[in-house]
Amino acid sequence: MTTRPKFGDRTRDFIDVYTRDLTVRDLQRVFTRDTRQMVTFFTQGTEQEQVTGRQLLRHPFRNARQFFVAFAMRLTAARRLIYAGAVIAFLVGMFDTIRLASQDDNWDDGLVKLLVAFGLIHLLLLLEVADRLTLKHELNVARDIQRAMLPAGTLTVGDLEAHGETQPANTVGGDFFDILPRADGQVLLILGDVAGKGTPAALLMALFLAMTRTLLDDALEPAVLADRLNEQLMRHAPRSRFITAVIALCDPRSGQVRYVNAGQNPPLVRRASGRLEWLAPTGMALGLSRKAVYAEALLTLAPGDLLLAYSDGITEAESPAGASFDEEGLRVLADQMGGLRAGLVARRVIDEVTAHTDDARLFDDLTVLVCRRRGEDESPPPRA
Repeated sequence: MTTRPKFGDRTRDFIDVYTRDLTVRDLQRVFTRDTRQMVTFFTQGTEQEQVTGRQLLRHPFRNARQFFVAFAMRLTAARRLIYAGAVIAFLVGMFDTIRLASQDDNWDDGLVKLLVAFGLIHLLLLLEVADRLTLKHELNVARDIQRAMLPAGTLTVGDLEAHGETQPANTVGGDFFDILPRADGQVLLILGDVAGKGTPAALLMALFLAMTRTLLDDALEPAVLADRLNEQLMRHAPRSRFITAVIALCDPRSGQVRYVNAGQNPPLVRRASGRLEWLAPTGMALGLSRKAVYAEALLTLAPGDLLLAYSDGITEAESPAGASFDEEGLRVLADQMGGLRAGLVARRVIDEVTAHTDDARLFDDLTVLVCRRRGEDESPPPRA
């Protein structure tokens, strides 16, 4: 027969678990260092920053009002309105309680407890919001750095145009593309998708781009480049991460394209006649196995033909009703691509997918890379 733990023992066990890792020093930091950093964060760049640093207690009510205004302006307009309503409701309720208590000449101790609870909850809220906004700012900086790593505009070499577009689902993403002219006159095109989303995927994406650009001067064929990149990822990337990618080497003079499709969605080739072709994978994703073998395939872009590579976020984007954009959506778009510049095609795909989702939050990054050979009767596009 088992003995049921006593209430006092259960209470002590709960307190031990709840206060695990708590030290007096940590508790002191909440009201000293963390609080000072929080006040500095919300007031930086305002007149209140100097006041809170030197004369915080000289005019407490004025400084408190200015501080909470500075805090509120960090919120979005809708949340700012909700926050103001909550504070006003609390103040009205508090004054009503004080008025009723003063009529009976009997101050309720519960009012003091209410004020203390409100202050502590507000302190906790401010500390958490400061941490979240600091992280958001750092992510925005990371987003700007990530965007700067990707090529902007359209590359034009002879009759060849290459343009990429990406739209991350979160602040930073794991999709990427690269357009790299080589010394021999050919152009290396890469579109990839790191498994996962957010910051971990963005870090691996940056590593992959760095490795690719380091190997550019070696003038490797796509299959050899895929082998080298796979080996590097096996050495340096976590085992739970891999990258699907299309690696294509384009010759602007002949229109010949040699490519490797390492587990990426089948790229679409639209011929000038309107006929569509889908390029099947030629190997497994990068970073999965050292024994992976990557075959190289060949196609030729005639004048007016284009090659469209895309990430799975394009075909898997869902409408509010749950319908995927799918390859059928690309088929419909292909009828509208005839004669369009590479940049317009890339932008059109992103816009159509966004419209399909009805501007709902994306669950995956959207990325497209377009390589197009100019038609014989077309004038050269402006150089970007």
